[in-house]
Amino acid sequence: MTEPEADSQSEFQGSPPTAPGRMVARVAPGPPAWVAVLGVLSIVFGVLGALSKCWGIATPLFFGIMERFFASLPNEEMPEAVGQSFSMMGAYAWPIAGVSLLKTIVAGLLVAVGIGLLKQRAWAPAWAIRYAVLDMVLTLGEGALGALAQVAQMEAMQAADPTAFGPIGGWTTLIAYGSVGLGVLMSLVWPVFLIVWFTRRRVREHVSTWT
Repeated sequence: MTEPEADSQSEFQGSPPTAPGRMVARVAPGPPAWVAVLGVLSIVFGVLGALSKCWGIATPLFFGIMERFFASLPNEEMPEAVGQSFSMMGAYAWPIAGVSLLKTIVAGLLVAVGIGLLKQRAWAPAWAIRYAVLDMVLTLGEGALGALAQVAQMEAMQAADPTAFGPIGGWTTLIAYGSVGLGVLMSLVWPVFLIVWFTRRRVREHVSTWT
């Protein structure tokens, strides 16, 4: 082989291929769809939860207004059963407001968790579980207070007007705890789901790569 031929062959071997062919681009895999879904839902549920607890925080103010209103009415225009029911429920106003305030703070934590999930922050899954535990405890406490307040209200109404409210006496506790229990179960769905989801082995392996 002559020297020009050798130079030509080496130049050809070093040059990029010119023949047509399929070029496959390697793209880094994106986050799974559940990351965005859980992040968005956590933010939405957190905002809605905080807004819904504004009524609970305002409970003492509401009962104060109602008590002044009832006090301004003549005795003959004020049914005793109504006055007794509001008086008994008013005793639970401040505890309910306190729990509602704590639930509002915890709802803000859920919003932060949702943002952390969308940004794939390593702290987000652990704090999602912490949020879930705190929210479950507060939800059970809130439910117990609500049921006790309803029982006290019904018993006061029965004592003030046995003829009108006496027949429901045997159902007082069942009605109170049944209605509150349904709301508690619905409130526990999301925190229970977060605990179950982020304790799964595959999910823990995935989030261990987050920074």
